[in-house]
Amino acid sequence: MTKKEAQQAALAKMVDELGDLEQELEPYKPKFARIDQLRAAIRGVYARADPGRSYQPAGERWMVLLGKQGNLSLVDKPQLLKLVGAAKFADIATISLKALEEKCTPDVLGAVVSLEQIGPRMITIVPAPAAAEE
Repeated sequence: MTKKEAQQAALAKMVDELGDLEQELEPYKPKFARIDQLRAAIRGVYARADPGRSYQPAGERWMVLLGKQGNLSLVDKPQLLKLVGAAKFADIATISLKALEEKCTPDVLGAVVSLEQIGPRMITIVPAPAAAEE
């Protein structure tokens, strides 16, 4: 078996495994979304609570062990700007589209935001035809 044939065989195996898993989990997808919503809602109840404490909200059948808030590194942007200068700051800064939309006018957005085809590829799983396409 050539290297290319081995790669194609490995890809085919991954595609079939993904398809099998997607098919097996399909009936549960709405439940996964609901789990995410419930977790977010429960965390939201404690959003303003002491971040150094753990909590144990309980229902009639289950209890949630809600841990202490995790640590995140924060950057002092004004201090960074002072220390490295505007050019280097602009080179390393990451700006979200959401932040731009919230803080800038439509004119500014139109001048600085563009669309490029660099996003992730969408994957859709469908049954294979009699002769699979390469």
